[in-house]
Amino acid sequence: MTDQSDYFIVDVTLTGALEPSELQAQREFLRRLASEGRLLIAGVVPDVDGRGLAVVVAASLAEARELYAAAPVVAAGKARIEVNRLRITAGLAQSVANRPHDERSPAEAPPR
Repeated sequence: MTDQSDYFIVDVTLTGALEPSELQAQREFLRRLASEGRLLIAGVVPDVDGRGLAVVVAASLAEARELYAAAPVVAAGKARIEVNRLRITAGLAQSVANRPHDERSPAEAPPR
């Protein structure tokens, strides 16, 4: 990655039923991304069957797509994704997103 990272929202839509082992593999993938500082948040949209959202950190849109294309449910053809740049303009995360990278705590800063 470059010295400057951005935030990307990943919209996930399941295209097939998941086996318990696939769900477990997806959870492990998300835990790994979180431990690497590349996943800010992920979850399901409870009112819409088969939908989930995630916010990832990457140097470019292409890198964010590549990162999430490696997700087990995507790689297995059980989900499709749409990835877009996210510019944080309000909310709790705004103060983190707008601070210079060198002023953020390790938990706040996107990886370099």
